[in-house]
Amino acid sequence: MSLGTILIPSLAAQESNQTTEWHQEWLLCSFDHLFTPYDVAADFVVNVAFRTKPMAGVKLELEAETNSADESQPSPILLQTDSEGNATFYSVPPGKYWLVVKETTPSYSSEVTVTPDAEPSERIKLEWPLVESTASHFAGTLHNDAQQAFPGALVQLLELRTSRVLDSTRTDAAGVYKLRPQHNGVYVLRFSPPGKPERHQDIAVELDDGSLNDQLPTLALQLSDCGDGLVVEK
Repeated sequence: MSLGTILIPSLAAQESNQTTEWHQEWLLCSFDHLFTPYDVAADFVVNVAFRTKPMAGVKLELEAETNSADESQPSPILLQTDSEGNATFYSVPPGKYWLVVKETTPSYSSEVTVTPDAEPSERIKLEWPLVESTASHFAGTLHNDAQQAFPGALVQLLELRTSRVLDSTRTDAAGVYKLRPQHNGVYVLRFSPPGKPERHQDIAVELDDGSLNDQLPTLALQLSDCGDGLVVEK
């Protein structure tokens, strides 16, 4: 069953002098799973929910967009959601900002533009996490952009809120991996190239033993706007 293709911005980039081993060098790169821009007034509310249930105690950071020519950038504003999942920002100076949900895996951010004469804003609603795929088993295949197997990659299964490692494996010669979650729910899959666990890409996936998909879609490494990228081929 074909479900389309979803591009996941990556942590990978190709080195100019390595055409055959490009997948070995993954570089940190700004990426965003919830890239929804918002135009707001100086006072606005952010609501964070998990499947419509408010999430209390989530740390949010509002950071001004970097401009090396401007030395008067305001300091980041740090807030935490209340029992209703809300955090209210007051008297934010005009400009462009990144709203970052801190200490979550995968991490999310959205662009926010504060305009003095903007209409009073509705709440910015962040539904967390954005699940990339649902399957009845956590098994799949990792390819490179030439549709060839990507062996030896580290694949880890993480608990969603704490990032605790629940299971791990490596892709075999055919790029195949299999993990064993204990129960239905949303998890994080973390992919790292051989020998470089600090360079990784996270995606949220859901285990549902009633799903019609018996395994996760194939992941392929392809060129994106952020260097080389992970593409979920559903």
